[in-house]
Amino acid sequence: MAVERLGEREVSQGAEIGIRRGLILLGIAAAIAVMGWQCGSYLLVGGYLDHIEGNVVISGWQYFQGAPLYVAVDGVPQLATYYGPLAYLLEVPALVVFGANIAASKLTSLSALVATVAIMLWHFRRSSNRDVGAGLLVLVTGLWFFSPMSYWVRPDPIEVLLVSIGVVLARGRWGALGVGICIGLAVNLKVHAFVYFLPVVVDLWSTSGWRGVMKAAVASGVTFLLPFLAPGVSLGEYVPALAVQLGRRVDHHSLRAVVNLVVTLDLPAVVIAFALLSGARRAAQVERWYFLGVLATLAILLYPSTFPGANGYHLLPAVPVLADAFSRLRQQTVPIRWSPVALFLFAAVFSFLKPDAMEGLQGSNALAAEALELAHRQSATTVQMGYGDNPRSYLMIQSTKTALALNGYPAAIDAQVTMELRYIGIDGSARWIPDLARCRFALWLLPKNEQPFAVPSYYYDNEPVFSADFRRAFLENYVRTESSDHFDIWTCGHSGGA
Repeated sequence: MAVERLGEREVSQGAEIGIRRGLILLGIAAAIAVMGWQCGSYLLVGGYLDHIEGNVVISGWQYFQGAPLYVAVDGVPQLATYYGPLAYLLEVPALVVFGANIAASKLTSLSALVATVAIMLWHFRRSSNRDVGAGLLVLVTGLWFFSPMSYWVRPDPIEVLLVSIGVVLARGRWGALGVGICIGLAVNLKVHAFVYFLPVVVDLWSTSGWRGVMKAAVASGVTFLLPFLAPGVSLGEYVPALAVQLGRRVDHHSLRAVVNLVVTLDLPAVVIAFALLSGARRAAQVERWYFLGVLATLAILLYPSTFPGANGYHLLPAVPVLADAFSRLRQQTVPIRWSPVALFLFAAVFSFLKPDAMEGLQGSNALAAEALELAHRQSATTVQMGYGDNPRSYLMIQSTKTALALNGYPAAIDAQVTMELRYIGIDGSARWIPDLARCRFALWLLPKNEQPFAVPSYYYDNEPVFSADFRRAFLENYVRTESSDHFDIWTCGHSGGA
């Protein structure tokens, strides 16, 4: 009887292993297929998913054309704000190699996503004691869950790649130097990015001790400062603006937002916490510290994730260390074995229910072509994109403005930066009123049949981003002269309005 029970148990375990392996492979294939389709669609569409992406591209390109990176007018940032210089500079090579266009501007982020998956797959496979399937499923599930942020044109995809490289290098011969360089580069993208590397530092400490950690700290500091040695990249302009913006955002922060985010992520949070805590209880001391470090990192990141204007996607760069932790778990209990599948199922349902990221971007190529044709038809070189009165046209203008900036019409005024400044109590539009009065910008393209510069803010009670004085100055000095299919053309004149 004992032999029969043992045989039945082995058959049952074998069946479970087969089903689990099949579901993991299916989940990996499904996540990669869906994300591949999303990335291809995003590459071909002529717009951006978010209102900051275009500014990242414009700032980098205009720096390459000779403009200082952190341009300030009366002490207020013009385009580049609180991202580090690498966030802007890393967009330039693709534009130089493949041409200055919106599709090329997306290649850096898309390449970072592909490289992340490839590097982590190699990392899982090189060690015989890792669960490759669990690690890879958690990785692609996390990237899918946070899409489109995992491939949009902002620092996040590059941070994910740097964390992945740090995970791979931590226990290597040159781990201290490699991890330090990755941390320095990541902090040069976003100042809080060192938090993502806390579990990686635990790994480094386990093999190299405190001396290795100190070497990594020195290497990260040197790496962080190097981009500021480039001409036109001023540490003196960057740090004060960063301090003002972060300080005033902290003043507006509420712990209630942290609670709301935890409630939103309740199921995956429970699964992750249970799996890692259970794994830590059964693991050796070094592994235990690693698992607890991953949980601590996720908990710490809840705070910046709930800043006004931020979101849960600030957890995205922690996905590689989370995947690495799941690949290390000993599959001793049924809940631990099935936790990656549970995370995948949650992500699949969540992704099915959330709105299509590409919705509203169709027609962006045509709009950009129309704006460029109007700009080329005019003799004026100081052509600017202006804003209307609704959020939909605002996103359209952000993408179209980028197309103009990449084709010889540098951008000056931007609603996203003005929006950020207004939230922290600074009227970023007031500095442009004298330029309107003397018609510094000869021609404006605004959304057709919309009230000029009345777009509401994302951050506060839908109040207009541009002040009443700015809007009045515009109407006093510019007149609508003609219209195309989607744009009104406003030129310098003093007719008192249109």
